[in-house]
Formats: sequence, C-alpha cells, structure tokens
Amino acid sequence: EAARDDFNHTGTAKNIIFLSFEPQMMSRDMSGRFAPIYSALIRQPGTPGPGGTMIYGFSEKSGYLNEVLAVAGRAGKDPFVARCLSGPSAEESLAPCERDIQVGDSLSLTYRFPRELLGNWPTLDAAIVAEATRVLKAAR
Repeated sequence: EAARDDFNHTGTAKNIIFLSFEPQMMSRDMSGRFAPIYSALIRQPGTPGPGGTMIYGFSEKSGYLNEVLAVAGRAGKDPFVARCLSGPSAEESLAPCERDIQVGDSLSLTYRFPRELLGNWPTLDAAIVAEATRVLKAAR
C-alpha cells in the first residue's frame, strides 16, 4: 500500500527494481558481451554519465533503437554494462535500464531499474548480487 503510487507511476520517486531469473541462454552476461559484441555496435566517443559511467549511442544498424549503453570500468573485472531506453519511451518507463548477470548454477538474472539509480551503480549491482545469493540459498 505504501508503494502504490510508485507502481501506478503517479509518484515522483522512481525506485522500483524488477528482477527475473531464467536459465542461462548465453555463455556471457552483459559485462562479458561488451568487448566482443557491444563495442562493435556503439558510436564513439561516448559522453560522461552519472557515477563515472560513459554513455554510448548505438549505431543505426545495431538493432537497439532508442537505447543507449552505459559502461563503467571495474578493477580486475569486465566493465559494468547496462542498456537504457532513451527519449520518450524512457520517460514513460518505471525502469528503463536493464542489466543481466550470471548467478547460481547456470542462471541468468536480469534486472531493470530506474535511470536515476545509474549514478550509484556499484552499490546497486552489489545489492542485486547479494539479494540473488540470498534468494538462491533460501531456495535450496
């Protein structure tokens, strides 16, 4: 009840995160797909984004219309990578950014989140991983 306005998209705050677990279909998660796939589909140079991210537009032939790619370096790891809707569709969405990570035994976790949370992506990503670990342990 307290979050009714958030879910009805009538409140001012955007703070809903959607999570879905699925069998792993690809050998790499979004971070692992950056170098071999996404880097060939984006336009250079990027523009500085929130939280130390770089925001890249996709080439017209990429198939990612009305989307941008947010990328941030992580020491010793593949970069943080999320796709975000842009333009009017982003304004209409509760959670216009999407990221997938590999979790558990051959599972993929896709999470969608408000672009406003992109500025704090390290905390967001760590919290999602921690929650996924907790949920998977509880399911055993």
